[in-house]
Amino acid sequence: MLSKTELEFLEGKKKCSQGYARFLRHSIKSKLRNFEQNVLPVLRSNEATQEWLAKIVRETSNSVREISNAPQDSKTPKNSFFSGDLGGPGGTRTHDHRLVKAAS
Repeated sequence: MLSKTELEFLEGKKKCSQGYARFLRHSIKSKLRNFEQNVLPVLRSNEATQEWLAKIVRETSNSVREISNAPQDSKTPKNSFFSGDLGGPGGTRTHDHRLVKAAS
């Protein structure tokens, strides 16, 4: 389960230093991995939760499809969990965490 601070960070309500943001992202990703590897298989295999889980997956898939089809503009806020300068001075981290040097 995500902590109050982690939820506030994901909602964009929590402003923090670059180092603490990195820590929060790592903590959230670790919890998601744990959920995916340990909790989700149990939910899938349990008769009592299969229907509920299928409904959640359908609703989430529809929401993602709507978001991906929506026109993007510069006013659309970026989620701090997936965006931002993560590389420190002179560079930016890519989605796979490689450091890319800024053009001079």
